[in-house]
Amino acid sequence: TITVTQIHSPHSQKIKVRVTDNSSGVTTKEVSYRVDNTDPTAPLIESPAAGSVGNNSLNGTTFIFSGKANDAVAPSANETSSGIKKLYYAFMTTDTTPTTWNSQAATSGTWNINATLQSGTGTSSGTTLYEGRYWLYIKSEDGAGNKSTAVVKREFTVDKAAPAITEVKLNTTEALTAGTVKYFKTESGNFTISGKVNDTYGIQSLSIGIQIGSTNSNNVIPIAPDGSWSYTINRVENDLINLSVVATDKAGRTTTKNYS
Repeated sequence: TITVTQIHSPHSQKIKVRVTDNSSGVTTKEVSYRVDNTDPTAPLIESPAAGSVGNNSLNGTTFIFSGKANDAVAPSANETSSGIKKLYYAFMTTDTTPTTWNSQAATSGTWNINATLQSGTGTSSGTTLYEGRYWLYIKSEDGAGNKSTAVVKREFTVDKAAPAITEVKLNTTEALTAGTVKYFKTESGNFTISGKVNDTYGIQSLSIGIQIGSTNSNNVIPIAPDGSWSYTINRVENDLINLSVVATDKAGRTTTKNYS
């Protein structure tokens, strides 16, 4: 075994080994090697695109994370670029630099990470991601063991479906259809609008916009644990009332339904 002291200056080098036996026979072997002391350039995340949150959240059953990773150009003729050999990645649920990384073999150029997207708020592991907010962190390593030093990350959310607004009724009995004017008669008193809202990731908020003539208002509506809600609207004689019900889930994705 021959231990070669690390060379901090880039040079082409050769190791020559000469062995002489007891009969004065000689065998010589020569090995050439080169030095790469330069860290790879910072890798790029191209997919998902920046802003993949809210209504732009990742959905479907799978998603391919991708980008570019390249080694630095050799700074001199005596140093080589050994090329990208490994990609490190981590999916974090907080914006915190990881201390533990996953890794996969890689080459210079495009990298891909294939992930499975699951409904609900289970425990994510590896490349199986449940609905929620994430930060993907990546770094690369070249053939000489140099690692990129820049922190590269991309925030995104997984949200399999938009919120569902259902069972919308007037006075608990008169079903409303989005986009269709509902005519009803009642001689006096205010009336209520009610319904249900649900989402596999969870509902963040529910609001109702009300337009009566030239008067507009927007109201945040409390939601019961079972997803039901109701709101009392002041009666206005012989006037069209436009309602806009907006549900927002915890990923920031929204559903709007309009009633009259």
